Amino acid sequence: MNISDPTNAVFLKKISERTDLKIDKINGMFKRGDTVFAANKSGWINAFDVSKLNSPSLVGALNVSKKFDLMNPHDIDTFGDYAIIVDPRKFGRFPTGKIAIFRITDESSGQTLSSDNWVLTGEIENKKLVGVNRVQVSGTFAFVACSWNEETVYPKPILGVIDISNPHFPRFITSTPFFDKRGPNGLTIAGKIAFPAGGETVEAIDISNPNQPIKLGSQKLPASNINPGTSRKGDNAHDLVYRDGLLYVSCQSDDSFMILNITDERILDLAAQ
Repeated sequence: MNISDPTNAVFLKKISERTDLKIDKINGMFKRGDTVFAANKSGWINAFDVSKLNSPSLVGALNVSKKFDLMNPHDIDTFGDYAIIVDPRKFGRFPTGKIAIFRITDESSGQTLSSDNWVLTGEIENKKLVGVNRVQVSGTFAFVACSWNEETVYPKPILGVIDISNPHFPRFITSTPFFDKRGPNGLTIAGKIAFPAGGETVEAIDISNPNQPIKLGSQKLPASNINPGTSRKGDNAHDLVYRDGLLYVSCQSDDSFMILNITDERILDLAAQ
């Protein structure tokens, strides 16, 4: 899509392969060089060549559901030669959540490997990760948002911290609770601050010491600015990005969009680091 004129965005090319689900329901992406990697909830991870912006192409696809028991990958991020994928495993309808790490880059050349050569390097699966659906990497740690279905009886939603310094043996380090029962379905990191979001809540967490995250703030989205009717579904604050003191929040249930202005100097200072 050409967005040089934001008031008149133009589709340049669409890639679609719904017949075999390879690129169906993409829910998370990251870009490295001229390649965009994506995770989709139908059980695949993909690579797209975007070197020619008016003619992107699918250059790799791996069925991680069939080959590695990742039920419905929800997000993906990068560190070094690896990609990390999170699988909520039906958001609490299954007793565990799962994280998998794949080598996607050739160690000597730095070139992206073909999808046939993407190698499962390490994984972690346990009850603490129930509903893990978002991941952001900072340094040698992966921060994960864990949400679960209201019908289940599993632990409360959390922001979890995974030590990935050894990608062969990722380790769950610690977590901090998320104060909204709909749990974090969105996550972004700016500097030394993690912003998880879910339900109708956005939080700010100091991750200067990943072994001991500290909650600095929790903000409920104002009902009057979403959809004040009685039919509100409550699954807003579904994802977000941070830029220059502002949080841009997508409100999924009410089909709306919100911008939050951060005024807390502690949060602004840490986000700028």
